[in-house]
Amino acid sequence: MVINLGTNDGNKPIEEAAWDEAYRAFIVAIRSHYPKAHIFLSIGSMGHGPHDCLIGYNDRLAAAYAAQGDMRIHALALPNQKQEDGIGADWHPSVKTHRIMAILLVAAVKQALAWP
Repeated sequence: MVINLGTNDGNKPIEEAAWDEAYRAFIVAIRSHYPKAHIFLSIGSMGHGPHDCLIGYNDRLAAAYAAQGDMRIHALALPNQKQEDGIGADWHPSVKTHRIMAILLVAAVKQALAWP
């Protein structure tokens, strides 16, 4: 399961403690329905900008789960889209950027699930 949060959260600072608490509650809710799911905490390509901090928040959250023995929570920061790859409507990713993200996501899933 891939979750992409934070892209459209404006320019207000997001405090790590609040992010962590809300994300943990969300993961508990997801796990109540899908107890064995691998969950990828993603930051998308639409421009990290003021929310670059979320990359670190997700990294630390995944590491905290791993330290508790849960190796099914993964952080995945996708690179910012590039002008030369085209920009879709309202600054959404272009087809080329979607392909780039797909390649990176497939690689992350293969690694996490130890697929060849």
